[in-house]
Amino acid sequence: MDMKRALAAVSLILCAFAITYLVRERSIDEPDPRPSIEGTTIPSATESPSKGQDIGLGFRVCRVTQIRGLDLGGGWSAASAWTATRMRPDDRCNRSQANSYIVAVDVDGDGLADASSRPLRHCFFCRPVAATDVDGDGDGELLVLEQGGSVNTYSFLEIEGTTSDATIRAITVAEPGHQKAGHAPGKPLRFSVGGDEGYSASATCTGYPAQPLLVVTWSNHPIDGPGSETTEVHQTTLRLRRGAFHVVEAVDTQEPTDNYRPSGLKKSRDVCGVNLSRPG
Repeated sequence: MDMKRALAAVSLILCAFAITYLVRERSIDEPDPRPSIEGTTIPSATESPSKGQDIGLGFRVCRVTQIRGLDLGGGWSAASAWTATRMRPDDRCNRSQANSYIVAVDVDGDGLADASSRPLRHCFFCRPVAATDVDGDGDGELLVLEQGGSVNTYSFLEIEGTTSDATIRAITVAEPGHQKAGHAPGKPLRFSVGGDEGYSASATCTGYPAQPLLVVTWSNHPIDGPGSETTEVHQTTLRLRRGAFHVVEAVDTQEPTDNYRPSGLKKSRDVCGVNLSRPG
């Protein structure tokens, strides 16, 4: 009986070792499904070297998303735009979401990028969306989705210069901005559309296309506990002129949460001719 018990114990130990080994092998062979958070890269053991592609910038990029047929005005009526991240020196794709993605444009329609932007602060499902004339001068500005989800975050970029020396840059907020709403002067204007628990955001245009005004609104309140009975609401009306968004009107209020009904999720979200409600 003692010998049988000993053999049974050895068998259990061997089975436990085998299970541990298999689990370890599985964790090595399969990528970690957790997303990157705030630019912290979670390494993937299965990520293999990739050649990437050169879209005309002189260096290779990966995770490329492109949109064609953009009318930027003037002679740039068949432009294209990309979001992409630069390849790492070890020939792997940069998986960080922070300060790694760029926006590039092809203004002359030859399929090759003519200019690229500074890195986006964060990118999560980012992509170029459309070109539209936000200041009414006849030239289009590029609308880019920087972060996608239940709340989408957007920014506008301006393309300047000529075909041979085109530049692209994020359009910033002019002094004095609207600090309470998070629109700091000198920083790119970022606005949101969508909603989550306690939070709602919308954007629309008035006076488009002749004299467009961009109106962005967001509201927020705690789900429960202290402060949940009050909702803070911020609305900013902006006009794009001389390469910057100037605040025309800033409204900051507090509303009773039970009576406040945000309209952000019900609007068509038409932003200067671009319907942000439309999927894709």
